[in-house]
Amino acid sequence: MSIKLRDLCFSVGVTALALIPAAIAATVYEAMDYYKKKDYIHANKLFQKASAENPNDWKAHYYQGNCLLALGRYSSAAYHYEIAAKMTHNPHDAHLCQMGAYKAENTGLKSRVAMSNMRNVAQEAQYNRELETSKRKDQILKQADKQASAIKAHAEATINAERANSQMRWRDQNGNMQLDITSDRINQINGEAMTQIQHIKDQAQNNVNNIK
Repeated sequence: MSIKLRDLCFSVGVTALALIPAAIAATVYEAMDYYKKKDYIHANKLFQKASAENPNDWKAHYYQGNCLLALGRYSSAAYHYEIAAKMTHNPHDAHLCQMGAYKAENTGLKSRVAMSNMRNVAQEAQYNRELETSKRKDQILKQADKQASAIKAHAEATINAERANSQMRWRDQNGNMQLDITSDRINQINGEAMTQIQHIKDQAQNNVNNIK
């Protein structure tokens, strides 16, 4: 609502106060005082009281629309503007109310679109954060698996190397002599490898859990 439009309707409202009973007029005067101070919360409450005391006063609804518009309550503002437009029999005043309703609805629409865009941006940012977090966790676990495979391969190579250099000999079922190492040594090598692997996997899982 433009300043000129507000001031014009303010002057119309004050002139018409003479036609309102004294008690109701006092409420409107007080509401106008808060309104001029831009205390729209208190002004709106008093205009609401004035409209309840005098249901036929379109100005109380109009100013409620002004207050609610200033407070960003666009749907409620449009509602009161429309009520005021229906109540007044003056075409000029009705036009002012309709202009207020149009502004409230248009501003409300822009606000909803802006909020929707903000939500979409926020959701996309959240999705990207979650995707990046998932990638980091996946990389940590894959790196742990890679290290585990390397440890297994190293254990197998150690067993084969020791077996090749072993002085222990035994005869297989075909009667051929073979070199080998004891099963205890094989279990020792594999056990040490599994301990390392478990440590790496536990550390990787702990790192994953710490990523928020």
